Amino acid sequence: MEGWTVRTVPCGLPAPEPGNRITVFEICSRKHAGRILSDPASRKTAAVLPCKMAIYERDGKVYLARLNGGLFMRLLGGLPAEVFTDEIVPEQQKMLQGLLKE
Repeated sequence: MEGWTVRTVPCGLPAPEPGNRITVFEICSRKHAGRILSDPASRKTAAVLPCKMAIYERDGKVYLARLNGGLFMRLLGGLPAEVFTDEIVPEQQKMLQGLLKE
């Protein structure tokens, strides 16, 4: 999706047993992050930006793990809640739906 950056993150986690890979991704929209971080009251969210997701294998199945960013930001309220709920979460869902179809 245009405007988003996705990259794998070197991880300090111990290597899983053979056949159970883990890959961690950072997924970020500079536009959305910039909007949130330009507000001094919202800069506390920098600790959880960019968003992270992990894809891992267990018992022959593949799983996706991620923080429920929309819920988390709603707990904080203000601009982060608005941007995550109205923009970030819907765009991430659209990207994930495209991946899951493949």
